[in-house]
Amino acid sequence: MLRQPSDNNAESWDRVARRYQDLVDLPLDDVHFGHDIARESSLRILGSLDGKRVVDLGCGGGQNVIAFNRMRAHAIGIDYSAIQLELAAKLAAEQEMRCEFRLGDVADLAFLPKDSVDLVFSAGTFTYVEDLPRVFRQVHRVLAPRASFVFAYDHPVVFVHETEHGPFPADPLSPVEPSQEGAARRSYFDDTPMVVQWMDTPFTIYRRTNADVFNSLIRTGFQVDVLLEPEPAVQHPIEPSTIIWRARKAGA
Repeated sequence: MLRQPSDNNAESWDRVARRYQDLVDLPLDDVHFGHDIARESSLRILGSLDGKRVVDLGCGGGQNVIAFNRMRAHAIGIDYSAIQLELAAKLAAEQEMRCEFRLGDVADLAFLPKDSVDLVFSAGTFTYVEDLPRVFRQVHRVLAPRASFVFAYDHPVVFVHETEHGPFPADPLSPVEPSQEGAARRSYFDDTPMVVQWMDTPFTIYRRTNADVFNSLIRTGFQVDVLLEPEPAVQHPIEPSTIIWRARKAGA
């Protein structure tokens, strides 16, 4: 197992950030859970954001932070890729939006007071995070009682298939060939980290079953109240590409 996966993935995101942001077309007035699935305007799982204190873990190019602020929330974006945050700040300036971005690990929320956040959100980040229970503990600490934790990441069934680029196409926006979604090549229960080449860059992928995630949330003190597997996307026509969880911090 890699000893410093987060550091390696941060470097990898720095390498691909400009190319990736040039390729994707993410909304600035609606919250996305991934570039190829339904948005919040149709899923409606975040609730009213007016006046809410929001933290976006792994904010990338900042599109969701801008969208949150346009929805009258007070959002902070955190990412470990300095290049992603550079692009996020540039995008916010172009949109004449005042947004707060912080360079750091999504598992280190020590700068936030206990019970101070109304919504913690993450889209597409936890696939690259090794110690997810640590993230859950940090999120639980900063959330106000009964506040929501909403996160989306690659559906675990994606990783039972393997191509020369791991589970992803070389072009992040190109469809996966149907033959790539045939018989399973890898056990769903195998949680060995994978190093895959994506956009000619190595990334460490951390796999976990849905039961692993659910049980970790419960042990941390969350109550899961929504689990979504959005309709198949262009890249994955016969299986879900993304899973979305909503959990609430138990309390009065």
